[in-house]
This record gives sequence, structure tokens and C-alpha cells, in this order.
Amino acid sequence: MKIVLIMLVAALSLFCGATMPGSAMAADNIDQIRQEAEQDVNGAQLVLGTLYYHGKGVPQDYKEAAKWFRLAAVQGNILAQFNLGFMYANGQGVPQDYREAVKWLRLSAEQGGGRAQMMLATIYYTGRQGVPKDYVESYAWLVVAAAGRLVYGEAAKQSIEADKQFLQQKMTASQITAAQQQAKEIQAKIVRKKNAAP
Repeated sequence: MKIVLIMLVAALSLFCGATMPGSAMAADNIDQIRQEAEQDVNGAQLVLGTLYYHGKGVPQDYKEAAKWFRLAAVQGNILAQFNLGFMYANGQGVPQDYREAVKWLRLSAEQGGGRAQMMLATIYYTGRQGVPKDYVESYAWLVVAAAGRLVYGEAAKQSIEADKQFLQQKMTASQITAAQQQAKEIQAKIVRKKNAAP
């Protein structure tokens, strides 16, 4: 149980964008974490990727972090999917590739990953290499993020609403309607996935 708690705290350090005290505890147990990661335990793979990303207990190595995140991501780990998408968007340890970023971010977002939902909204709003600007898609992800169960805090909720209002000014009424319908479909998909989870 202790290793599971250590792994969760360390994994959240990358997901939340901060180094947390638990990552030091995980770094102290690197051999055990590596052993579990090599046995295909996706939580351990996520933690090992996080340790490599931050250089805690191991040398900082984005390529190695991406390797471990990918192994956990293909097993459906929502945090690893976000982390891998983030790394592709920023070219950390992998070539910068927004299409690949969107692939992984979408997998996380469709499981309810709020940060992935917000990142998708941004990518579709601005358009990036290989990902065309799409206000309908961007707005849909903002609606989904706003309705999500992730506790953002009041400032973040206000920011999402401001982004939606700003985007509405660039959209036609039919685009807004299409985005709202798309958001409902995404939300239904999230619920189906959560209900199907073991």
C-alpha cells in the first residue's frame, strides 16, 4: 500500500506541474518502482516516467520519461496519456508533433482528464502544425471541461467561461450549436467509458 501511495503522489507531481514531496519518497524506492514498471504495472511506469521527467532519484531524461509514459498510456493510464501528449506538444523527449499530441490528449480527455480537455481546446483554437484551427472543436472541449468533475477552483472556472465567451464572438450561431451538440456526445462517451471501467 505504501508504494501505491508513493506512486500516486509522484505521478501527480508531473500532472499538476509541480514537484511534490512524494516524489522524493518515490526516488528513495526507485529499484522497487523500476522492478514493478518492468513487470508492466502501469502505475509504476507512470511514476518512473515522472521521476525521469523531473530527474528525481535518476538523471533527468525526457526520452526515458516518454518511454515509460507510453508504456502506461497504451494501458489506458489517463495521467500517462496526458503526460505523453504534453511531451509531444512541447517536443520533450520526442519530436514535436501536434497530431500525436492530440491523439494522446484525446485519449486522456475522453476519460475525463480536465487538463487534457483544456489543452485540446487551446490546440484547436490556435491551430498547430498538422492540426487545423477548429473553433467548433475548441468550444466543445471548453464546454466539456467546464462541466467536468475535476475541481478547478473558482479562478479556473471563470477563465473557462471567459474563453467560451471570447470564442463565441468568433463563431456563428450554427457553429455554437454544433459545438454544444459535439460536447454532449463527448460527455456521453466519457460516461460510457467510466461505466464500462472495471
